[in-house]
Amino acid sequence: MTHQPIKLGGFKTLKGMAKFSLVIPEKSNLTPALLLKSVTGKKINLPYLTCVHGKEYWGLNMLVESDRGLSLSLLIEEITGKPFKQTSSCSILSIFPHKKDPDILSLIIKAFKANNVNPEALALSPSAISVVLKEKDLNRASASLFGPFSFSAYRTPEDWKLAQKGKEHIYKEVIASYQEKRPKVYGLECYLDQEIGYFDLKPYSPESAECLSRISSADHILTFAASSPDQSCSRETLGICFSASDELENSNIVFSMNGPHFGDRYGISYELLNALENRNVDLISLSCTIASVTGVIDRSQLDQTIEGIKDCFEVPAVVVK
Repeated sequence: MTHQPIKLGGFKTLKGMAKFSLVIPEKSNLTPALLLKSVTGKKINLPYLTCVHGKEYWGLNMLVESDRGLSLSLLIEEITGKPFKQTSSCSILSIFPHKKDPDILSLIIKAFKANNVNPEALALSPSAISVVLKEKDLNRASASLFGPFSFSAYRTPEDWKLAQKGKEHIYKEVIASYQEKRPKVYGLECYLDQEIGYFDLKPYSPESAECLSRISSADHILTFAASSPDQSCSRETLGICFSASDELENSNIVFSMNGPHFGDRYGISYELLNALENRNVDLISLSCTIASVTGVIDRSQLDQTIEGIKDCFEVPAVVVK
């Protein structure tokens, strides 16, 4: 049976990026917040960041513009003294809107696999699904999206390529020209009773796409998705959160917010992680991409998480769902 393509708004790319994957042991003196404090000090912008708590370690993926790659490489080496993986010539492909439908992510993963596209990393923001790819795979990846999806702005991959000409810099994150003492956010959303699942993203596991399709069929929404490296930085694990079918004893909460200066990622991420540490919040996962920050916490820590966020951000409204 042939399915009609799902109509989406579009997709855009950010080229000329370098990806850094590293692991911070849980029992070391270094924390993700301390690492990002140093990144902030060097004013290195991170258009893409994921930070996931694995078994006894933190797995981080960070992307920077290629001309800042050496600065970040030297900084990581100086602070951690441990091996890390650097992948040059990367791009971020962002597909929108995803409507929190797990099936859209499932179809993206399946389309990439069918066209021999291997994502380097993946994260979901409230507005888009961002996939990190090697630049040599970008055209093949974009062409593969025209199977399961249709786009009102362009009917074919060729239309999309023509639309990109002369707009190479249109997707650059807007970096704030000043550091606000208390950055503003448009609002803070918190999703209760969220279940967590983990799958192999690289190497590809068919189980991931099939499970996402089943979650979609059960009318659950996808509130979080982010991949992270394993301890050897040779594999990439995808963690997802979705509304639980039944009340779980150990369910989690997903919080999400965005703001006008969230392109200034080096300041935003550090301030948030530092505030949560000060409030003794045990963060499970965090993703920062497309002007948004999304995190996963334990269900028992909602109040202190909200207070921690309010410690460093101006929050006009909190919506708990």
